[in-house]
Amino acid sequence: MMKRKYLVLISLLAVIAISFAITSSTLFGREPEHMTVVAFGDSNTAGSNWTLEKFPSESKWFSQLSAKIPQHTLINKGIGGHTTEHARLRFKRDVLTYNPDIVLIMFGTNDSRLINGRHQVSEERFLENLEYFILSLKKINAQPVLMTTIPIVDKLYHQRHPELSPSVSPKAANEEYNEITRQLAIKHKIQLVDLNKAFIRVAGGSSDKALQAAGLLDSSGTHMSPEGAKAAAKEVYEVMRKME
Repeated sequence: MMKRKYLVLISLLAVIAISFAITSSTLFGREPEHMTVVAFGDSNTAGSNWTLEKFPSESKWFSQLSAKIPQHTLINKGIGGHTTEHARLRFKRDVLTYNPDIVLIMFGTNDSRLINGRHQVSEERFLENLEYFILSLKKINAQPVLMTTIPIVDKLYHQRHPELSPSVSPKAANEEYNEITRQLAIKHKIQLVDLNKAFIRVAGGSSDKALQAAGLLDSSGTHMSPEGAKAAAKEVYEVMRKME
């Protein structure tokens, strides 16, 4: 009888040990190996507005994410004002040379910007560029993670760009590019961090009034505030937790 109880106990301990090992093999458990994560984007990745707005550096979303996973190397390759066209020119230097395990890709705000009635980067070319990043990363067994860009506050945007017709909605134009990002994530079966929807959810709506009241964006209407960065870091972290 005692022998049987002993065997049952040993079996239970073995099951617990195996379960723990499986749980710990993920990126956010007791990691089995070091990971290199590159964030590739524009000013909302770089946190370019932090100095101008005098926000604490540690409150950037990338800094907050780094603090959550200190066991891994996180590299920020965001450059303010960049579109996917600029990004494609620096992709090898800023991303591939690091032999990354995971690459967070967030573009669209500058691509969708209207100048003289035309987007800086057409929707077709935007799709082509994102797909180039995705396929290139898959070739080296890196995991691309697409991110939608945050919603734009039209009122604040128009104050900064009075040359733009009041009938034009930068928010709506930006959302068209976000939809391309979403569809590519589905097509290539890769992870998506939908920051746009996350911000709207936190704000309780997509209107300028709701977004401003939530305090998620700074005075430009196109960049995150520390509160927005907190929400962004949380969304990225939750998606990355699912990844091995």
